[in-house]
Amino acid sequence: TTRVHSVIPLAMNKRQSIATILAIGYLWVSSSPGVAQANVKLEALRRLEGLNLDANPSLKQTVTEILEEAKGSPAFVELAIKFKLETFRNDLLPSALAIEDRTGSVNALRHILDSEAKASIEAALDDPEETQTTMKLIDLLGASGSREAASYLKAIILREGSIDTRRRAVTALVSTRQGAQAILDMAQSKQLAPGLKLTAASSLAATPWNRIREQASTILPLPLSADMQNLPPLSELIQQEGNIAEGEKVFNRPTSLCSICHVVLDKGIDFGPNLTEIGDKLGKDALFEAILSPSAGISFDYEIWDVSLKNGDEATGIIVSDTETELAIKSQAGIVTRYPKSDVTSKVKQSRSGMPEGLQMTMSQADLVNLVSYLTSLRKKALDQ
Repeated sequence: TTRVHSVIPLAMNKRQSIATILAIGYLWVSSSPGVAQANVKLEALRRLEGLNLDANPSLKQTVTEILEEAKGSPAFVELAIKFKLETFRNDLLPSALAIEDRTGSVNALRHILDSEAKASIEAALDDPEETQTTMKLIDLLGASGSREAASYLKAIILREGSIDTRRRAVTALVSTRQGAQAILDMAQSKQLAPGLKLTAASSLAATPWNRIREQASTILPLPLSADMQNLPPLSELIQQEGNIAEGEKVFNRPTSLCSICHVVLDKGIDFGPNLTEIGDKLGKDALFEAILSPSAGISFDYEIWDVSLKNGDEATGIIVSDTETELAIKSQAGIVTRYPKSDVTSKVKQSRSGMPEGLQMTMSQADLVNLVSYLTSLRKKALDQ
C-alpha cells in the first residue's frame, strides 16, 4: 500500500485514470500469486499513456524493476520500446529471439521493426558468423510479413555471403505473396544467384498462390527426373524415407556417375570430396541441394581450374599444390600431374562444379530418395559399429 501511495501522486499529475489503474493493479498484486502478480504489473504498464518517465523518477524505477523481471517475454519487448528505456536497448533483440512461443517471438520482433531499435536487426544480420541465432532471426523476419523485414531479406539474398544464409532468406521471403513475387522479379532480372535458384524454385512451387506458382513453373522450373516429370519441392523430398541398400546400388551404378568422382570406404575415385562420413556433415536438405544444383555451393579446395601450357596443351582439374616453382593438378581420373610453373601460361577457375548438372535425370524420384538416404547413413558412428 505504501508503494501505491508513493506512485499515485506522480500519476495524478498526468491523468486521474492512471492513478486508478495503478491503485487497482498494485492492490491486487499484493495478494496475488507470482505469475498473476507479474501479469497484473505488465497489464498496468500497458495502460499507462502519455507519461514522461524521466520527469517521474519513482515511477521510472518501478517500471524498470517490473521490466527487468519480464526479460525474455513479448511484454518486455513491447513495453521497453513503449517507454523508450535506453537501459534495455541491447536486450530487446536477444529477448525477442529467446521467446519459445513462435507467435510471441514474431510479435516482439514486429515491435522492434517499428521502432528505433531496428538498427540492432541490421547489426545482427551483418555479423559474418553464421549461427543458429542468425537463421532464427531470418525465419522470424519472414514470418513477420513486414515490408521492413522484406527489405532486410532482399539485401541478404542479393549480397555476397554464406550460401546457406542466403538460401534461408529466400525461403523466409517466399512466405508472403509480396516476397514470393520479389523472388520471381529477381529471377527474371537475372539478379538471383545460380546457387539460389533451386531453393527458390522449390519454395515457390509450394506457395498457396496459384498465379505465383504458374509463373514460377516457367521462370524457375523444378528439375526433371528420369521419367521427365518435375520433382516435388525439396520440402516434400526431405520427408520421404528411402531404402539405404537400394541407395547404395544407385551410388555405384555407372550411369549415376557418383563412384567415378567420390570415395566411400576406400572404394571409388579420389577426385571430389570423400563421402565416407558425409552423413555427419550434411543434412538431407543439403544433400539434395548438392545433387540437384551442384554448382550452388562448391566445396573449398574442390574448385575446377583450366590450365594452359606453353606447348599448347591444356589441363583441367583440382589444384592440389601451387608453389613458386610447380603447379600440381588432379584430373577427374584421380591422377595428379605436376607442371613446372615456367610452363604454365594461364589458369582460370571455372564457375561451375566438377560435378555434372542434371544427375537427377539419370534416376527416378525413388532412386534419388534412396541415394540420399544412403548418403545420410554414412556416419562415423555407424561405421564404428
